[in-house]
Amino acid sequence: MLFTYVCAFEMPEEKEYLTGLAHLFRLGGGNFYFVELSADLETRLERNATPHRMEMKASKKDVAWSRAKRKRIPIWRVKFVFYP
Repeated sequence: MLFTYVCAFEMPEEKEYLTGLAHLFRLGGGNFYFVELSADLETRLERNATPHRMEMKASKKDVAWSRAKRKRIPIWRVKFVFYP
């Protein structure tokens, strides 16, 4: 299984939640990996306008609004190492 999750790494409850998920997967014999995805602003803006993204994310269908919003929101980049 693969899923993405926006995480506030500075919040202890986030680490607790993810540790709990990792534990559940491992109890069932699975693996659990953390991978940090990152992209520069231009790449993110280009991705937001692709047909697939528009189909899968209703909020991206208004391209002008989406671009303006993305430019206003700070991009947090955390080089975080966490192995539960």
